[in-house]
Amino acid sequence: MRELTTIFAAIFFSLSAVVAWGADCRMEIPSGKSKLTWTGYKFTEKLGVNGSFDIIQFEQNKKATSVDELFRSISFTIDTASINSGDPGRDKKLALYIFGPLKIPGQITGKVAAFDMARGTATAELDIGGTKTSVPFKVTSAKGSQKVKVVGEIDLVKIGMKRSYDLIAAACKPLHTGADGKAKTWTTVTLTVETEYAKACH
Repeated sequence: MRELTTIFAAIFFSLSAVVAWGADCRMEIPSGKSKLTWTGYKFTEKLGVNGSFDIIQFEQNKKATSVDELFRSISFTIDTASINSGDPGRDKKLALYIFGPLKIPGQITGKVAAFDMARGTATAELDIGGTKTSVPFKVTSAKGSQKVKVVGEIDLVKIGMKRSYDLIAAACKPLHTGADGKAKTWTTVTLTVETEYAKACH
């Protein structure tokens, strides 16, 4: 009789756990699971130079019940002074010439305006120091994986940051002169975000 009681108790608690999973679990992006990489380009052959920002704050809806709802809830703020390319001298130039001339030189803010995992598309609304732009992104995720990668591109001149581009191109001219003897700083910057979502239960 005691064994039968134990079996029924185990079944009861197992069913309770299943019900709790369905009722209390939500989608969220765990802390420390996201990475932003920007890539600028130099030389005629378009050699990439990567970097990131050390200070990025983001908010999310931790009550989201789907991946699309979760990503559409994301907003973020980036401290442009925390730019990090692994070269302090380069970082100083980037902070001064790219962000210095902007109306609000200290920050980038943004939000995810659209996100569709099935279609592999997303859109982010960015405010880069007072220069606003809408950026389309391509979304990829391996089948069965909770890791997500989004890639988009901005053109500094096209979005209204020509002065910033001209200044950084002039400042970096000697270093951006390639083997062909031509100095080239590309106007495009690739933005890559790698993150991972999880089902969180409380």
